[in-house]
Amino acid sequence: MDEQTRRAKIEHGGFLLFLLAITVLLAAIAWPFLTPLFWAVLAAIMFQPLYRRVLRNMGGKRNRAAALTLLVITFAVVIPLMIIGTMIVDQATGIYLAIQEEQMDASEYFRWGYDALPARLQAMVDNSGYGEFDVLQQRALELLQQSVGMIAGKALEIGGGVLGFVLSFAVGLYATFFLLRDGEELTATVQSSLPMQPAIAERLVASFVAVTRATIKGSIVVGLVQGALGAITFWIVGLPAALLFGLLMAIFSLLPAVGPAIGPPCDQH
Repeated sequence: MDEQTRRAKIEHGGFLLFLLAITVLLAAIAWPFLTPLFWAVLAAIMFQPLYRRVLRNMGGKRNRAAALTLLVITFAVVIPLMIIGTMIVDQATGIYLAIQEEQMDASEYFRWGYDALPARLQAMVDNSGYGEFDVLQQRALELLQQSVGMIAGKALEIGGGVLGFVLSFAVGLYATFFLLRDGEELTATVQSSLPMQPAIAERLVASFVAVTRATIKGSIVVGLVQGALGAITFWIVGLPAALLFGLLMAIFSLLPAVGPAIGPPCDQH
């Protein structure tokens, strides 16, 4: 091996080490903002069609189109979700305190929920070791306590670290703006960076975007609609913590036959 080849290998190895160090440093810097960046990517994927429509109406002015789309996301999605989240925290805390002070008979709700499950799910519950109702109720109360404690802890964390919350929120909006505006260029860059043929890379990225949109629309949106309808129904009939039970319906609607099982106990109430 001659001197020139050895020097080229040393330079290549040094460049790889430098690139690895920069990557680790960048990951360490971006790690605290991983959650807002993740939501920014999802928002950019979901609202890219809206951005393109606004862009056409604005004559190709990308900055204005991205800013207007970001305003729509903020006022139509983010702010309502924050308000609803605050109300859910209050209702969850109230339900937990009512159970602790024995103002609410939780065992009745658990019994109705168990009876509303299909026979196959009841058999699965029995075989899992939770067939005895007292054990099931105790575990459910422990789970409720942990969940409410986690929700309350997150609320206190947000309230106590207002600066950090505002910074994360600003990072999410900032990233969403540029992902909307430069989404096509970033997609082309990702495609060209993949170690495969351009046509295959293009189909792969297009399939990823399509699957992501279909998953969100087919699962999350349907769950939100079901939860919203359930919450409205519970509110009309005067059920306490209607938003909380609506959220549970939205979450458990992703599991077949489990989400609708929340309805019968509430109907009995």
